[in-house]
Amino acid sequence: MIKIAIVLLLSSNCFTCLAQMTKSKINKSAWVNKILECYKKKEIFEYKYEKRNSDNYVDSINKYNYALSSLLSSSYVRKLSYPELRTIAKKTTLKLIISKDLNLRILSWKAFEFSPTQMCSNLMLFADKSKLISLNGAGDQDFGENIQFNKIIDLKIKNKTYYLVIGANQCGNLCIQKLATIYSIVKDDLIKCTRTFFDGNVYSDKIEFNYLINDKLKNEPIFRVNNLELLTPIFNEYKTQILGTKKYQISVCDKS
Repeated sequence: MIKIAIVLLLSSNCFTCLAQMTKSKINKSAWVNKILECYKKKEIFEYKYEKRNSDNYVDSINKYNYALSSLLSSSYVRKLSYPELRTIAKKTTLKLIISKDLNLRILSWKAFEFSPTQMCSNLMLFADKSKLISLNGAGDQDFGENIQFNKIIDLKIKNKTYYLVIGANQCGNLCIQKLATIYSIVKDDLIKCTRTFFDGNVYSDKIEFNYLINDKLKNEPIFRVNNLELLTPIFNEYKTQILGTKKYQISVCDKS
């Protein structure tokens, strides 16, 4: 009788664990579907906004853009694996980038994608946490840089890892803006580093440049890193030609 009772107890515990696992999977799966559904609704109004050139759809785009940011900021998303996040990115225009050490992941997306200046938002995932770095649409809740992050470069400085995060956005029909900044994960918190770029005279928290797309530019202007130096292009006054390169020494985050 005692053996039967033990077996029954173990079986009960196993079924409980299985039920909890199944519930967790269902919750995660359902949340992914909610994200995709919300994104699809935003896209419908984006399409109508483009085709009819009407401001009547602005509020609806904002509504679903803010709803999307809330869904992505949930605890369910923090627990998603890379393949699950990749599925969301493949089925949408959301961009997913990940650091080389796998400790920092960034989900970014755009609203008003058919406008000359698109509105960009960025969510960073780290240490089972998330932080909304920027949220931009056309409303009062907007904050942060209107840049879509598209690259992470891991940097080793004094045996610590820092993340050079690079992004871009359209700043007009032919204008492109690019920005670089540095983040650090300190005690399970994400810190935006300050005074990290030094040009020999002045320390800066971020570096940015913009240029005009034209046939004189043979290659896309980009940031480059060489031996803890950030290299940026120098343009003529019309932002149509590259004249040279400016160097910034990358220093350590003050708050770390």
